[in-house]
Amino acid sequence: MMCSFLTETVSNTATVSILTPIMFELANKVSLHPLALALPLVMATSLAFILPAATPPNAIIFAKGRVRLFEMMKTGFILNLLAQLIVTICTMTYGTALFDLNTVPDWALNIT
Repeated sequence: MMCSFLTETVSNTATVSILTPIMFELANKVSLHPLALALPLVMATSLAFILPAATPPNAIIFAKGRVRLFEMMKTGFILNLLAQLIVTICTMTYGTALFDLNTVPDWALNIT
């Protein structure tokens, strides 16, 4: 959730670069598959709907002058919450099936 709000003001690449090592370390500490935390993190960086400066499409829509900032923030916040819920559900279902997220792989135990 924090990632989708951070990416409103910081670039997607910077957000992933900052938070991915933290998520990998957290997964290691609590004995989770690192992708169980990294997949939703990486997908959530694309969820920038609140501010006009978040993405070029947001800026174009806002520049037309038909959408006020408060409307954009209110609608974007709701979209962020719904999209984050969808990302979490997809990670828990498809992600678990595709990447076997219920087990910690051997390579994850050797991360230093």
